[in-house]
Amino acid sequence: MKTKYYKVIEDLQGGDFGMNRVLSIAGWRKQALEWACSDDNEDLIQIIKRTKKEDLIDTISEIWSLVFEETEKTKNIIKELKGEQYV
Repeated sequence: MKTKYYKVIEDLQGGDFGMNRVLSIAGWRKQALEWACSDDNEDLIQIIKRTKKEDLIDTISEIWSLVFEETEKTKNIIKELKGEQYV
């Protein structure tokens, strides 16, 4: 199965939170858990842990008001991901 990657293309709160970050579903789950932990929000941590893989991007989008686009894994994406902790 081909790994899908998702890129944040808009922060609906008007900032640049997560902008242009490109991660796989697994990477986004880890990132969301990190954000929830930094907010010390146990309820949110449990929501993220329990969210099905196919619903995760929508859940993150709703919680943090982010807009994602699915993107193909290309050489440019690989270069972007090299600097990321989660792939």
